[in-house]
Amino acid sequence: MARDENPPFSLGSTWHNGGTIDANNLQDTHLEGQEWVFDDVDLSSSSGAKPTRTPFKKRGCIVRNASGIAILPNRAVTWQATAGNYGKRVDGYCDLTNEKVAGIVDDFLPTAGCPNNDMCWLIVEGPVNVLTDLANGVNNNIAIGDLIGALTAVTSQATTAGRMGLLGNTSGATVPLFESANNVLGRALSARTTNQTNTATLVYVNGGRI
Repeated sequence: MARDENPPFSLGSTWHNGGTIDANNLQDTHLEGQEWVFDDVDLSSSSGAKPTRTPFKKRGCIVRNASGIAILPNRAVTWQATAGNYGKRVDGYCDLTNEKVAGIVDDFLPTAGCPNNDMCWLIVEGPVNVLTDLANGVNNNIAIGDLIGALTAVTSQATTAGRMGLLGNTSGATVPLFESANNVLGRALSARTTNQTNTATLVYVNGGRI
């Protein structure tokens, strides 16, 4: 990307934006993995000019959804571990405690998310909303500034997958402790309590894209 070049599509939308996707002839693969830097503007505001949400910049990466399902906003996803696609395509939600996170699916996407084989923005650094655990418990007891990480789920496509909790809560963790320490998703910019389940929570993602 050029320093002042406009992005090929906006945050809050996908590349095909509801159009037909030919799974046998994927278009514009040259865009996969491209990055742009955005101001953190609250695109959910419905009146007048969109207000600034935080003073931070955020870095977005264009990714292809190769998961087989629509990936939804506010969820943490993993890279497709295939030569040539790592860093460009995502293949499901995070489903292991404190595992490596590729980034967070654009939190301004509509609730239907990004269809399979379409492209969307993945926030790899900066402020973005991430969903808390569905269960009432210590994972959701978050103070501003706390380190957070991915949570365990049954599968990478489960409703419980792609969510965040306290990085230090390693009960049931299947990722080695040393690796967990290097897989910090980010720091909380909003506080939550144990009963605030399935709640979008603003986090500063740490930018560990690869």
